[in-house]
Amino acid sequence: MFSLTRRRQAMLGDLLVLYHALFRWGKPKEKLADHAFTYHRRSMYVFLFLAIVHEQVLEMVAFHYLLIQKLPEATINLTHIIHLYAILYMFGDYNLVRRGRVRLTGKEVNMNVGLRQSIQFHLDQMEDIRLISHAGDLGATSSVMRVAATPRWFRSMIGVEDTINCVITLGQPVYRFGLLGMKKRVSQIHLSLDEPAAFVQAVKQAL
Repeated sequence: MFSLTRRRQAMLGDLLVLYHALFRWGKPKEKLADHAFTYHRRSMYVFLFLAIVHEQVLEMVAFHYLLIQKLPEATINLTHIIHLYAILYMFGDYNLVRRGRVRLTGKEVNMNVGLRQSIQFHLDQMEDIRLISHAGDLGATSSVMRVAATPRWFRSMIGVEDTINCVITLGQPVYRFGLLGMKKRVSQIHLSLDEPAAFVQAVKQAL
């Protein structure tokens, strides 16, 4: 079986992000057999994405003018490369999330949040699906996957995160796959969908 080391997976992931930053900005093609649901249109991520890109550009310009007389030219150029890479990576991550979908094909559910994480399961493995209106309805569990455009670490940084509006409880844990092939068994999936009611209805009709 073909496998990659974590270093090669990281390199391949970076190349894929850069490819989506530079070349894949068209509307994704949807299969007629799929029910596809988005999670980025009502997210806070677009505003945070623009803010971070703006900050990176300003920081790059400031570093150039403040440090040009104090540091060697090679060091200045290195800081420019790092900032440009960060900007391209943000564009690629945003584009991957923008093109990401929660797909229902027959009785198979496939979810991906860009390259950050993904999961696939059969509806027979699902125990319950429900809409929620506030965080108090989530319950307490450690084995959770979040399907939301805004990364979770923004909550600890600036207190911002997307609102969860749908919860799936699995009858048996399923592996979710993250960066560098990391995997974790999860028993609940918390989703911040643009059309949660339509997703729940489609799932119930497929059961």
